[in-house]
Amino acid sequence: MGSRENKASIGRWSGEWVITAGLYLIEVFVVILVMSLYRAEGKSSLFLFLVSRPGLVSLMLAFVIGALIILVIRQCRHAARAGSRKWILAIAMNVVVVVTVLLVSEVSLRILAVPNNLGENLGGKLLYPKQWARFKETYSALLQKAKTQPTFEVFDEILGFTVGPNRRSEDGLYFSSMEGLRSARVGESFQGGANCRIALVGDSYTFGEIVRYEDTWAYLMQRRLGSSCQVLNFGVGGYGVDQMYLRYLKDVHAWHPDLVILAFINHDVTRTMAIYSFLTFPDGGMPFAKPRFVLQNGELEVLNRPLPNLRQMLAKSSIRDLPFIEYDVSYRETEWDRPNWRYFYHSYLFRLLISLYPLHEPERPQVTDRESARINRKIFEEFVKVVTKDGAVPVIVYLPTEEEVPVPWWEPIGLKILREAGLPHHDLRKCVEEAHVSELFNPAEIGGHYSPRGNQVINDCLFQKVQPLSALKSSRQ
Repeated sequence: MGSRENKASIGRWSGEWVITAGLYLIEVFVVILVMSLYRAEGKSSLFLFLVSRPGLVSLMLAFVIGALIILVIRQCRHAARAGSRKWILAIAMNVVVVVTVLLVSEVSLRILAVPNNLGENLGGKLLYPKQWARFKETYSALLQKAKTQPTFEVFDEILGFTVGPNRRSEDGLYFSSMEGLRSARVGESFQGGANCRIALVGDSYTFGEIVRYEDTWAYLMQRRLGSSCQVLNFGVGGYGVDQMYLRYLKDVHAWHPDLVILAFINHDVTRTMAIYSFLTFPDGGMPFAKPRFVLQNGELEVLNRPLPNLRQMLAKSSIRDLPFIEYDVSYRETEWDRPNWRYFYHSYLFRLLISLYPLHEPERPQVTDRESARINRKIFEEFVKVVTKDGAVPVIVYLPTEEEVPVPWWEPIGLKILREAGLPHHDLRKCVEEAHVSELFNPAEIGGHYSPRGNQVINDCLFQKVQPLSALKSSRQ
């Protein structure tokens, strides 16, 4: 008698453990199944998904989950017939544990998440997906602010964006001339007679980000040459090599400079392959579209004219509706929110999982390294050709960034393009390294811009490397 009771008791306990273990396995497998189904978004068809590893895993998990559900139901019925109510306790305990874990996880993740322009960061890593609604909210506020407080950089139909004329930056560090050039005062004019002119086109390293006008290498060059030779700083923060070339065609050409220096960093080559600056600089607050060159029969052609302004961009219901978005090298279609999964995105735990195991992004022929090299090479060649045709001396200068001092073993892609094209250029990396200066870059930035001392070193290197500058200096002594 006692033996039968013991066996029945053991049977009930084993049944309850089967129920408990089965419930936890079902929940774990459901999470994995949802993650596998989410990966179906990276496939172009249901068939391709089903024959892929996530598809096969989903089919297997669906079968296993179904079998476990049947097993748990049978065990619950068996326990109920035997008069035991512990199966109810097992289910209740499972619910309590799962709900508690989910609540603690969700609350903790929400506390730790830090908002940004496209969503949230968690531990320095972007929490997927990037949210189009967050972009619209952030940049709509910028648009409203610009109505009462004009921005230093403004939309331009040809260049995408440029320095506005007669402007003062919000922090009071930058001023622009009547012509939209970096200047010492608001509204200063560079028009007037000059024996010679040197025009600088470039990005923020040429513009002089983070430093005063008097500390930029453009101003230091002007001071070293003397007042008889005018240096014009056409640098604009965020520019790619393509915009530097277009800046020459649109704004520099009419000044009839004697010498034109195109100064670039390695990332400017990547920017050539971009369209939307908020993707290139997600934390930079840059709401502009920019021109995108493509090669048609070996010739440069701007793909996306007219450029959309911010209002037109904000009118789109999804990032996927932006014109030519597939041509932007920084765009990852799989990183952005999807309408079919919008309810799942309310869970930060789900978002953490898809961030840890992101979708595979299919390769796009429009943004390959080979295509980037072809387009940038053509831009460099056209710059040299056009400047020479205008009777000026073209000079291409490579500016080192913080990770390139001391000079690394690898060759930057921009220098490789110039070398393979056989275009004369000046690589300032070695010269900067030989300066033995520990304070070349702004310490407040990660991968910072040049400090005042760094700008001085760049100016010294230019006079050491660029022969036309030394000739100009000699002729004025």
